[in-house]
Amino acid sequence: MSGKIVTGAPDLTPGFYGKLPALGDFVKRRLPGSFVSAWDGWLQGCVASSKAHLGEHWLEIYLSSPVWRFTLLPGIGGEQGWSGVMIPSVDRVGRYFPLTVAAPLPPAASVFTMLNASGWFAQAEDAALSALDDEDFSLDDFAQTVANLGPCYDQDNVSLPDTDVTTLRSGWQIPLQTVDRAGAALQGVSELLAKNRFGHFSLWWTSGSELIAPSLLVSPGLPDVDAYTGMLDGRWRDSGWHTIGGAADEELHSEDSMVDV
Repeated sequence: MSGKIVTGAPDLTPGFYGKLPALGDFVKRRLPGSFVSAWDGWLQGCVASSKAHLGEHWLEIYLSSPVWRFTLLPGIGGEQGWSGVMIPSVDRVGRYFPLTVAAPLPPAASVFTMLNASGWFAQAEDAALSALDDEDFSLDDFAQTVANLGPCYDQDNVSLPDTDVTTLRSGWQIPLQTVDRAGAALQGVSELLAKNRFGHFSLWWTSGSELIAPSLLVSPGLPDVDAYTGMLDGRWRDSGWHTIGGAADEELHSEDSMVDV
């Protein structure tokens, strides 16, 4: 993954949108209206729905919810694909709304390979979290820190052409540049399968929180606003998510560890 923008290439500089404790209203830098409109409408619905579901416990659960990394296929947040991080935040007058740092992806990017860009996501998380408790916060300095993250794009990815794999009844042959590219090619196959299952889909993953075990989510489009509650409290089945393997839901929500909602 390169931290430099190639001359003549699309501008892949990250931007941000949301609330910050040092400021009294929404902030936005370097994100197009097509992304912000879709993102804001979705999150407004998510916040309202989660408040309705969690009631008096909403604030406690929201503030302790995990950082979510995400990547979106084109067509969800505008014509481009996007990758970024989302953290719980609040503005100066106490209005709660997440802060998002996001970077556009080039047309040929394979969203599954964004899972490999752990270094970029870790830096984006650090940048976002640092803005929450910076007593000398400067919006311009924060904007520069976000811009300095550079593109979130694994140049060594494998993007396979769209194919209706549900019609392929025999074995599949996938050309490789070298044998070492087999793993990346398999990620490309996984993306094709997900596209055939969900259409435009998004990936979400987190290292977890007190209530949520490390998890990977696959959602058609953006998660349903009611499903967002599960991204705060880890009650996956209650929020309409289907868990594939494991029993983390039950383990983290034992009587000793869960908030009574």
